[in-house]
Amino acid sequence: MGIGWQGGVCLAFADEVLCWLYGTVKENEDYILQFAHPFTRLELLQAPSCPDVITRHVEQL
Repeated sequence: MGIGWQGGVCLAFADEVLCWLYGTVKENEDYILQFAHPFTRLELLQAPSCPDVITRHVEQL
């Protein structure tokens, strides 16, 4: 018997990540949030500028 998707667990994880970001990210600074494989963790790196893919997406809005 496999373990199915558990919505509550997913939402709790998302809440933890968003709270961590809210307490860590500083206004007017650029960051990259990445999944660090194979260590299965999230890393928040300060970036010298906003990544081009995000800049292009915002320009399309």
